[in-house]
Amino acid sequence: MNGADTITTVALAVAIAAGGMALGLAYFFALGRTVDALVGERHTVRVVGLTVLRIGGAIALLTVLAQFGPVMLLSGFAGFLGARLIATRRARRAG
Repeated sequence: MNGADTITTVALAVAIAAGGMALGLAYFFALGRTVDALVGERHTVRVVGLTVLRIGGAIALLTVLAQFGPVMLLSGFAGFLGARLIATRRARRAG
């Protein structure tokens, strides 16, 4: 592995982490909407749809990233965890 390969791998890992964070933010936004639907009028179709969308998206992302190796999988997962940190802080400030 030469220097160019390392730089390319790092750049790709950072891009994947950003994508993981974007999906994570969408995941936690949908989770908030799911909770609102459960607490509110209980639209069963909406709750089920949002849940399937959230879990399916996370599974799809991690499955695809796993095919590119452990570095890419961990980068995407790190981005997802970063989104969790942001969502948790937002929820604490709102509550």
